[in-house]
Amino acid sequence: MLRNPVPVEALYDRRAAHRVTFRNLLQRQGCENLDAVRAEGVAQGVVTVLESRGPEPDENARERILGCKDPELLRRWLVRAANVTRIEDLFAD
Repeated sequence: MLRNPVPVEALYDRRAAHRVTFRNLLQRQGCENLDAVRAEGVAQGVVTVLESRGPEPDENARERILGCKDPELLRRWLVRAANVTRIEDLFAD
């Protein structure tokens, strides 16, 4: 079952059909939209950088990073992850 209604336009406009299909497929996989997929990728990148160069994120830090949906904040954390020596410094504002 589709989560979103299919507009009549999608029945004759290929681009509209692709947009509706894509949105429904993302949501079926638990992603609200493409921005949410991007944010998840950046969050995973922050964790990967920390794991590869240190400091190793503890479970609380890992959950905070992976649970963040703010793209700007995630980008700041990604930049910081390359230079921090303490996990607390990642979250300092």
